[in-house]
Amino acid sequence: MFIVSCKPGKDKATLYTVQKADFENRITVTGYLEASVSANISCPRFNSDATIIFLVPEGSYVESGDTVCILEVQEVVNKYNNSLKELKSSQIEYTKTVEYLNLQYLLLQSQVKTIETTAAISNLDSIQKHFVSASEKKIIELEIQKAQIQKQSVLDKLVFLKEINESELVKMKLKIEQAKNNVKRSEALLEKLVITTDFDGIVQYATNRSTQKKMAEGDIVWDRMPIITIPNLNTLEANLIVDEVSFKRMAKDQKLDIQVDLKPELKLTGTITRKSPVGKPVKRNSPVKFYNVYASVDSVVDLTPGLSITCSVLTESYSDTLVVPITAIFENDSSKYVFLQKGRKLKKQEIVSNRHSNTEAVIESGLEANDVISIIQP
Repeated sequence: MFIVSCKPGKDKATLYTVQKADFENRITVTGYLEASVSANISCPRFNSDATIIFLVPEGSYVESGDTVCILEVQEVVNKYNNSLKELKSSQIEYTKTVEYLNLQYLLLQSQVKTIETTAAISNLDSIQKHFVSASEKKIIELEIQKAQIQKQSVLDKLVFLKEINESELVKMKLKIEQAKNNVKRSEALLEKLVITTDFDGIVQYATNRSTQKKMAEGDIVWDRMPIITIPNLNTLEANLIVDEVSFKRMAKDQKLDIQVDLKPELKLTGTITRKSPVGKPVKRNSPVKFYNVYASVDSVVDLTPGLSITCSVLTESYSDTLVVPITAIFENDSSKYVFLQKGRKLKKQEIVSNRHSNTEAVIESGLEANDVISIIQP
């Protein structure tokens, strides 16, 4: 029994026959989905601070034309009210002036009629001048001349009044037009207080620069300050948050498999499109940094921004190469070796292997196909 138990030979479970196979090196990273194209809705320019008095609930689906935010700017409201008062005042002033000028015109016309009547009477009196004295005849002639002069004077006043009327009314009409334009400009500013979207999508609140929190009703905003973001749901991408080691192993155009955490049955694929050039500390003043890597998503059906994902990134791929389990490789200083079966014995065999994953390694030299090695140290 002692001889049998100590007899040379190895358990087949600890031996591995080297074969050629396809090698893949993958790393697993996490992240979330976000829109690669988004519409930013910002505070219009009012030259004054605005107050948010209405915000459509975050996460709501909106369509083009829907109201998403209402602002309040007291200066704009005051300007609109003042422009309305100015317009109304100008219109009243114009109406009064027209009525006054028409009255003056009527009075002058009445004077003309009176003078014409007086002149007619004088002309009747002139018939009798053959039967009166020379002095009375002279008086009648003077009365007729006087009536003609008065009539001409009033007629001149009518012409002059008409010119004045036209000039004054033109000025007042210009004033009314200016007031109307002021009202239109004020109305345009009022319309800007009601913000609508030109895009379909799901509402996401922007971050308030003052509070560093999401926008809320009652917040103060100013010119061009972002209020809402509406991502384009047809252009989602993966935003991967990776450590420095993984970041160095990832490159543009690498393929990845995407698993949506809330929908494990959904299998997606993608391709790395770009890498952030600068890392961010995991916390304030920390030397440890994380990096953002962005990847396309081949299908975005029934997906929304913000969903957490887990990705398997293919960093290396070789076909028809010698592959052995990583546990079969041992190191001593700078050399790597395996235990190669020679007859009934296991002997150290130096190898060259510079590519490996968490489970497998590529053998560049030192072994051949069908060699048998031990996957544990004897």
